[in-house]
Amino acid sequence: MARDDLPSMIYYILNQTKQTQIGYVGHFQGTMIGFAEFGSFSNSAQNNVSLYGALAPVAHLAHIKSPLKYLFNTPTNPEEVWHTLFGYKDFLSSSYSIKWLTKHACGNVILNPLIYENILFLISYDYGSSEKNQLHYNQTIPPIYNIRPMTIPTAIFWPRDDWLADPDDVAFIFDNIKNLISGKYIYDYNHLDFVWAIIANKIIYQGLITQMQKYHPEK
Repeated sequence: MARDDLPSMIYYILNQTKQTQIGYVGHFQGTMIGFAEFGSFSNSAQNNVSLYGALAPVAHLAHIKSPLKYLFNTPTNPEEVWHTLFGYKDFLSSSYSIKWLTKHACGNVILNPLIYENILFLISYDYGSSEKNQLHYNQTIPPIYNIRPMTIPTAIFWPRDDWLADPDDVAFIFDNIKNLISGKYIYDYNHLDFVWAIIANKIIYQGLITQMQKYHPEK
């Protein structure tokens, strides 16, 4: 998604709108995709992004509190465990497992297990063998993503009560990002309040839009 999908979407929007840049806003996994792509030394897409709004951002998950981390810290194939618990084709089914996660884990957040397996340490996709990794990356192990090369003006919004984007992990971003233009700590928010909170427009979106208007070029 970082290497192929995100640049394709950016260039499609630019082609359709005849703009030279877009504003990019990501929430959690969307920020991971952004950091992975924009931080790549070979990346050119970041030249077409005027502002990066990172909501509940992740570039490091050492302090994740969600019980989901224990699900994937198992010698068993994580995908098999996932399907055993939640089924193969169900989406937010009514099983006991889903009801428990809805109540205790993260307010309905269900992560793609294959993505989760690789973003725990924020590394590139593991092709399953040293030979295949060598073919794709010219090295036997997947490279670690690095956000330091990213130069896009970035505004970060992060909450206190987030079991996925823990404040200690957000601090890693602050220590490694080059062009931070603003950071807002939201004391009484959790992971999904960025999307569902009634006054999110006042607490987050109005300020984010103001920043986008400031940095986005005139047509």
